[in-house]
Amino acid sequence: MPRIRKKTSKRGTTHQRTKIQQKVAETRKKRKKEGKKNPQWKSKHKKDPGIPNNLPFKEEILAEIEAGRRQAEEEKLRRKENKQQPRPEPAVTVESAPTVAAITADDDAPPVLIDSGLPTLGSVLDSAHVVLYALDARDPQTFRNTQLEKAVSERGKPIVVVLTKTDLVPREILAGWITFLQGQFVGAPIVPFRASEAFTSTSGTNKKQKAPATKSISEKSLLSALEKCKTSEKDTRVAVVGQTNSGKSSLIQSLTNSPGLPIYVPSLQQPKRATYQTTTEGAQPVQIGEYTFIDTPGFGVIQFNAQSGGKKLSSEQVETSKAKDLLTRNRGSFVHWKETDAAGKRLNANRPKDPGAESIFGAAAYIVSRAKHQDLVLHYNIPTFQPGD
Repeated sequence: MPRIRKKTSKRGTTHQRTKIQQKVAETRKKRKKEGKKNPQWKSKHKKDPGIPNNLPFKEEILAEIEAGRRQAEEEKLRRKENKQQPRPEPAVTVESAPTVAAITADDDAPPVLIDSGLPTLGSVLDSAHVVLYALDARDPQTFRNTQLEKAVSERGKPIVVVLTKTDLVPREILAGWITFLQGQFVGAPIVPFRASEAFTSTSGTNKKQKAPATKSISEKSLLSALEKCKTSEKDTRVAVVGQTNSGKSSLIQSLTNSPGLPIYVPSLQQPKRATYQTTTEGAQPVQIGEYTFIDTPGFGVIQFNAQSGGKKLSSEQVETSKAKDLLTRNRGSFVHWKETDAAGKRLNANRPKDPGAESIFGAAAYIVSRAKHQDLVLHYNIPTFQPGD
């Protein structure tokens, strides 16, 4: 009996597989070569279909678009011409210096002027109808000045107290300061204000990073408070006064929503014994609607050796005043401070060899005296300590 033949395998030979792979590669290569020669190609970006014909007022919309393009082109040409114009030579003497600063920004930007008719803070207060008193919300009592408040009250000017940098203070602390200041300034409105982040000092530290478009807070409350103090005259002059780095220029720029006034930018390249840092060198009026805001230079009084009554301060009071002043001027930074002996614990202990060197321990003790000890222990995870330790 013959055997049944075994079923033939359908498996191809190696020669057949290699032949098929070569043909596939040749076909792909041929198609790729033809695709490069073909002038017709499809873009990955979808084409704008444009405005449909059945849309009402199509001609008006096209005319507006064309007008906008024309204005943008004219603006571009105007800026190019302004750049090509020669810059004026700097003045040699103070008498020949111009009183009006050159404006290189757009025409819509508020003008930045240094008014020579307002040489002193007293002249600004005399010409103003309302006074905006800028205080740092982190420690308003430190940023107050009794001489300035007395000068404003003697002139009978209405005052509006503005607490700046409210985003750096907890709400309960801010509410407590508002209640305290309402008792100090009876009848005067207390307005918490946060400037737009695009015009604060932190926005200028990184030039590559785009400035955020965060709007200012309590702008309407501030304008309504000024409306109540407004005089019958058409142009109401508002003097913005306050200590250095209290946020006066940032406040004005937030109201105008455009840069135009120089603001203080913290830098690590400051000298070790920093003086009062101020960027506003003179009274600069800025027109905002029916109000003329006058930005004034920051003031600072350094008197450590005597009280208002003429009595001499003790050594601890002098050290406390120095620490308070240095913290205010250096914005809480200890980078350029000279350290005393590591064993110094109290304000008047272990003075540095250099009589002009600032005591870092005095500043630290001042901060501890202003803070709650329980909060410091919990936040920094340190052992419990008693007041005066």
